[in-house]
Amino acid sequence: MFERCARVQDWSDAECADCLGWCLTGKAVDFYALLTEGRGTVPYAELMERLQERFGARELTATAQGRFHVAHQEVGASLDNWSDRALKLATAAFRDLPYAYAAEQAVTKFCHGLINEEAGKHVSLQLPTSMGDAMNMLKIYSHVQSACAAAPRYTQETEQEESRWVYEVKKAPTADEVSVSAVVKLTQVVEKLLDAVERLSNSFGSSAVDPFVRQPGKPFRNKQRLCRIPCGVPLPREGPEPVVQQPMPGYVSCGCGWRRFTWASEPKFKSPP
Repeated sequence: MFERCARVQDWSDAECADCLGWCLTGKAVDFYALLTEGRGTVPYAELMERLQERFGARELTATAQGRFHVAHQEVGASLDNWSDRALKLATAAFRDLPYAYAAEQAVTKFCHGLINEEAGKHVSLQLPTSMGDAMNMLKIYSHVQSACAAAPRYTQETEQEESRWVYEVKKAPTADEVSVSAVVKLTQVVEKLLDAVERLSNSFGSSAVDPFVRQPGKPFRNKQRLCRIPCGVPLPREGPEPVVQQPMPGYVSCGCGWRRFTWASEPKFKSPP
């Protein structure tokens, strides 16, 4: 800044040396007094060189480059602070090279050193040409991420979980479940048929339960002499049983209708086809 001001004001070397003495503070003033003691004035070039040796000791280029390469955005640091720090480190690390190269390296370090690695990768792939471009790209990326985060997202785990729920709801029944369900339905059908038979029997003038009609789940226990075909028709106490006609295999007639029967087990009622 001092040298720039001196060029604008077009100062001579003597004027620059005098004005520099007035700008110094702290230990620099004491050191300036030691340099000028007994000499009156010191040439401006010599004064700058001595001050640089005393207070402006530069670190090695390799050290500055090492600090630049390991730098990254600190937790809590804003993007503006991180961009300024990256540019400062790049300028010190590449001080012997053109400023354009240092600025380019600063932009690259700004992207690679971000705390948000995904944002840094995205901006770096866009190849920003300046620090301002990198900042704008990063802001756009953050805006898009915030907008997408508000919408529901379906991942592979969510799809697997939903498919598992659907499978459990529509799980095929086992063989035991099918057999039990079939037995229950058949039992209900048989009970309905027996109820219908009982209602038909009662409709012929008997309001009470006909003792000759088999009740659901109960065997025949009538002491009267019945037809050997379990149709519930009583026979005379004496005399031969009615002649059983058999027009087709498995069916007999005793005057009360055709009934299908088997001698191996309890006869089953079924109307002929």
